[in-house]
Amino acid sequence: MNTARHFIDHHAQTRPRDIFLIAPQSGLRLDYKTLQRRCQDIAARLCAMGVAEGEKVAFLLPNGYWAAVLFLGVMYGGRVIVPLNAVAGNAALDYVIGHSDSRVIFVDAALGAKFAEVLRPLPDAIEVIHTDAKEGPAWPRRAAVPVAAGGQARQMDEGKAAVLIYTSGTTGKPKGVLLSHKNAVAGGRNTMLAHALTERDRALCVLPLYHINGEMVTIMGPLVSGGGLVIPPRFQCSTFWSLMAAYQCTWFSVVPTIIAYLLEDAERNGIDRDTLDGLDHTRFGRSASSALAPETHKAFERRFRIPIIETMGLTETAAPILSNPMPPAKPRYGSPGKPVG
Repeated sequence: MNTARHFIDHHAQTRPRDIFLIAPQSGLRLDYKTLQRRCQDIAARLCAMGVAEGEKVAFLLPNGYWAAVLFLGVMYGGRVIVPLNAVAGNAALDYVIGHSDSRVIFVDAALGAKFAEVLRPLPDAIEVIHTDAKEGPAWPRRAAVPVAAGGQARQMDEGKAAVLIYTSGTTGKPKGVLLSHKNAVAGGRNTMLAHALTERDRALCVLPLYHINGEMVTIMGPLVSGGGLVIPPRFQCSTFWSLMAAYQCTWFSVVPTIIAYLLEDAERNGIDRDTLDGLDHTRFGRSASSALAPETHKAFERRFRIPIIETMGLTETAAPILSNPMPPAKPRYGSPGKPVG
């Protein structure tokens, strides 16, 4: 079946103790069996709260353990996940919350304070659940039910909606893009096909989960391929390479701005591949979301001796549709690649 639930259940049965997710800041790790249990728990609690299948559940969270678990858990239970842009202005966020018809919003404390003017006047029909980076959601009392109480459909229609993600709104109000379960799996599968991902691969996820790239490439890609990911709260030049090395990440997905930051930081601090330890397992980096200047592309590869695979995707296509080839094939610098998947 082309659903996140299918892959979660399959991996939980066949390789239950393999690690799917590592959150360095909180120190939390998540194997596939625990991922399944977390998702079942989320489904049961939403059911107890009266949130029906097909209804919208949003989150306003930084990257981390619970952002990833809620992203998958809401879909697992047949509800539609609505990732809210944590850097949007008040007006855009207020519009998206109202337009999406979200029933529940999981909110981080810092972001809750930042957007208090938006969240405070919300109608009672929208329930705000405060969510700690380590402890998770502070579920209301009526959601305190065992997993066995239900909340999970026997079968799931892969054509039903799974993700509602909003565009940036640069040409007007943000536009809601509704993706099905099958769309979400296709986004992960296209990533797997483009980069030959296997269960031995582990991604470093530094792109925000309110963006289609972070969601489909570095959450759904590892899920479909049976691999794993490391997810810090945000990108930082000072920790990027140490995270890659410490957790033996085999690839990373970034945008051209991050590539430029890493290159500038390396030039300023005298960093190159010879000064970095623990990267023998690193296969490639991936660039998307905007054009990567050929001179920046080549300069990065010369300094770090890590191939950068330029790609292209759209929110409306669940991310990847084009990719340059993997080594030893030669890329075409300045091109987003060929159709894949």
